[in-house]
Amino acid sequence: MPQISKIRIWEFTKDFLVINLGLALYALGWAAFMLPYHITTGALTGVCAIIYYVTSFPMSYSLFMANAVLLIMALKQLGWKFTLKTAYAVFALSSYLELGRQLMTDDAGNLIQILGEGQDTMACVIGAIMNGIGIGIVFLAGGSTGGTDIVAMVLRKYTSLDIGKALICSDLVITLAACVAFGMETGLFSIL
Repeated sequence: MPQISKIRIWEFTKDFLVINLGLALYALGWAAFMLPYHITTGALTGVCAIIYYVTSFPMSYSLFMANAVLLIMALKQLGWKFTLKTAYAVFALSSYLELGRQLMTDDAGNLIQILGEGQDTMACVIGAIMNGIGIGIVFLAGGSTGGTDIVAMVLRKYTSLDIGKALICSDLVITLAACVAFGMETGLFSIL
């Protein structure tokens, strides 16, 4: 019996470390490459980026607040185990995003473009790769970053809608909103 406990503790610890690695990579992609170049993505993080660009309200705060509402829905619909893991990931991601934003802000309060001005394409590519790898790591460890993932999982529970299709539809709507809000060039980077 003690052997099983040690195995479970190791699996939990490994998942925890891997999820944190993925979240940190995802947050770094946002703070260092996406936000300074006004590039957004789909999902709830993309909506929070749009809010940040329009209002300067920190993305980490809006992401945390929106996810808090979704986590209540997740608890009722998807159970405490999923909600507990997701709540941790939401808190950690919000913290990492805020830390990244603070580290990437100059004395005047502007985000630093570490690749230099006019490097939007390279920032988009690097940021997207970091975001994709980070989220992939989180998913492989059985985690979720909340947001539209929760909505898609609840929809799957009550309909025959595939999670992937639901996420693609929501991402498309959000990136099209970026096109409308910031112009086609920024919107095309978001779609990329």
